[in-house]
Amino acid sequence: MPPATTGVRFDSRGIAALSLGLTGVLVGLAQGSAWGWTSPLTLGFLLGGVASLVSFVVSQKSATDPVIDLELLASRRAWPLLITTICTPPP
Repeated sequence: MPPATTGVRFDSRGIAALSLGLTGVLVGLAQGSAWGWTSPLTLGFLLGGVASLVSFVVSQKSATDPVIDLELLASRRAWPLLITTICTPPP
């Protein structure tokens, strides 16, 4: 069992930006063919999602207790796992 952490703050701004960003991009990609790739609704979801993800990265750089350590994601050691996860087809 991992040790309990004390004094760590919940980064609600980072979690909200990450959630909105991923939701916007995924909904835009999933519905783009039905709504039309150049429709205002699709572009709004995609651009809003990207803007939220940019906001997430900016907020995580200055957060005292970040949701995701961006230095870890930029590490070359993390990329094989991320690429394997993305490229592995579902069962």
